[in-house]
Amino acid sequence: MKVNPELQAVLLCGGPGSRLPELKGAPPKCLLPVGPYPLIWYPLNMLQKQGFQEVIVIVLDSKKTEIIAAIDKCNFKLSIQYVSIPEDEDLGTADSLRLVREYIITDVLVISCDFIADVDLSGMIDLFRRHDASAVALMFDNGPQEFIQCPGPSSKVKPERDLVGIDKETQRLVFFASASDFEEEMKLPRALLKKHPVLSMHSKFLDAHVYIFKKWVLDFLDAKKHFSTIKGELLPFIVKKQLSKPTPNHSDEERLSKKVIDEADIFNFICQDPLDEKIRKFSFYNDHSHGMKGCYNNDVIRCYAYVAEKSSYAIRVNTLPTYCLINSKIMKIWDDIAKDSPLVKIHVNSDVKSKQVDDLTIIGEQSNISEKTSFTSSIVGSNCMVENKIRVINTIIMNNVTLKEGCVLQDCIIYSGATVQEGCSLKLCIVGPDYVIPKGTNGSQQMYSKDEDMITVG
Repeated sequence: MKVNPELQAVLLCGGPGSRLPELKGAPPKCLLPVGPYPLIWYPLNMLQKQGFQEVIVIVLDSKKTEIIAAIDKCNFKLSIQYVSIPEDEDLGTADSLRLVREYIITDVLVISCDFIADVDLSGMIDLFRRHDASAVALMFDNGPQEFIQCPGPSSKVKPERDLVGIDKETQRLVFFASASDFEEEMKLPRALLKKHPVLSMHSKFLDAHVYIFKKWVLDFLDAKKHFSTIKGELLPFIVKKQLSKPTPNHSDEERLSKKVIDEADIFNFICQDPLDEKIRKFSFYNDHSHGMKGCYNNDVIRCYAYVAEKSSYAIRVNTLPTYCLINSKIMKIWDDIAKDSPLVKIHVNSDVKSKQVDDLTIIGEQSNISEKTSFTSSIVGSNCMVENKIRVINTIIMNNVTLKEGCVLQDCIIYSGATVQEGCSLKLCIVGPDYVIPKGTNGSQQMYSKDEDMITVG
């Protein structure tokens, strides 16, 4: 795979995962187990397979040591630079990106730690190169989200929906907003329809939170301190600015010399290559067939949407339903997602005496599984102790968990350090970190925790 030296990769892992069950003492979101690896492994593996050699990883300062230790076990060949952000500040994705501006010397690819897909990013990168784009966003048309019953008390998680407008001829991303910003009707600017008369509007696209930006976008972001998020603020602003034109008062040379920088004017941050402009002017190439204006409608800001093939699979693991869904599917789609990466279902350092462990079960290192046990489509973390006469079905068991004799677990999530005492039967339950389930407990759709305030769902 070709190396992409003109792009730097930034992996965002600084979010608290507030839309997942958030438990104090639990792993950070990026280290939640998905199949045989932590969640962060999947975007890192994608970047390595794509040919990137270096990645900037943004993490919470308090989780940095834990995250580094987990990534080191994955044996990536990537050179990883960790940039930590303070725990006590409520920083959005744009805030985090602003913090690494000093490390960015080229255009940048930004990817979220909760993104899992089988897509090849080459098409997206080629679209960015081909049109010298200001920004490119990766989109998926996955159809309706699959339903899965989640553990814990019943709750409704309202899915995010975006309104995405794409010029059908040019792939230009010409409209981008959250559906929650509108009620019964949506009005499009006349200037937009005049410039892009044939566009398709989508309300069910998955925004992958994978973006490519020109270097000047980060410079502009640094000047716009009030922009906190990429998806909610920065990208919609840039998309909308495609309808505007730079003021003719100042030359490129003046703007480049920063003599007349106006922080309110995005066009003062754009550096156009005069040679490219001349080539475009004398070329017969035009990206659109309608209208009399030149190539790209003479726009200096150009945003695009790369819509992956419909056969591609992608998911953002940012809610409890999506977390449960990906763990139920990951072993079945492993070859497509992992791209020939090795799969170790039972770690060589574990002692597994049971003969009833199916092919869809993962067992981590230094876990002890007794003989008279049964595991179906489940994940068992590291340093777990499982006694006799235990049946586990579709359950996620994190590290340092003890299951006492005679337990039955179905469709549960058991957090690190928890103990399930003898004779318990749990179905669709969540057990918090270090919590001890009393002997003989029968629970269904319950949430067990030392402190009820430690857990929020949705």
